[in-house]
Amino acid sequence: VSEAVKPSQVSSRHLREYQAARVFPGPALLPRRSDDSKRGSRPPNAGAASKRPTLADVARAAGVSTAAVSYALNGLPGVSGDNRRRVLQVAKDMGFRPNRIARALRHGQTKMLGLLLADIANPFYPELASAIVTEASAQEYEVFLSQAGLHEESQRHAVSALLDRQCDGMLFTSLIESDRALLAELLDDQVPVVQVVRHVEGLAADFVGIDDRAAGRDIARHVCASGRRKPVVL
Repeated sequence: VSEAVKPSQVSSRHLREYQAARVFPGPALLPRRSDDSKRGSRPPNAGAASKRPTLADVARAAGVSTAAVSYALNGLPGVSGDNRRRVLQVAKDMGFRPNRIARALRHGQTKMLGLLLADIANPFYPELASAIVTEASAQEYEVFLSQAGLHEESQRHAVSALLDRQCDGMLFTSLIESDRALLAELLDDQVPVVQVVRHVEGLAADFVGIDDRAAGRDIARHVCASGRRKPVVL
């Protein structure tokens, strides 16, 4: 409840409003806002300063066509050196950022990858993710990370979310046999798939890892050759 108003401060108009509203005096006696300040109304140019600059804005400020701006920003021929430098400077000054969705529609790719990790609490996976992100960045790709665990439904949900973000390909680090159907669906839909560390055998998808069987044989031979006869596998 707002602070009480002294009787001497109450006008006849205030009293009529109070009697009509039948509410506590404080809120009813507050001065009315003007029409311009009503909820939902905004000054004509409100928010204009925060508007994200477009390709057309850069073209207008640089005094060139939108095609010239596109050529300059993408490093393509078709624009003079002076115009290219002016466009790049204007774009920088305006804080222009290319629209990824529009670029994806033009070029058919978003330059984004989806990386599904088994367990980010396991020190192995952050180290692996760091290497993947570093290499992807060198190739001008961005990487979305997702912890999918070892459950089929979690994996499928994570893949769906990444595909909704228009990722160009998927890297899996937590595959198990029950993921075979999911991988087959992605491959049928022409989604590039890379299996990392773990893989599902018999699928026409790239795999980056080691030959576990060969590694196991080498370890067993080494243990036996060293004279151990009762090895234990933990």
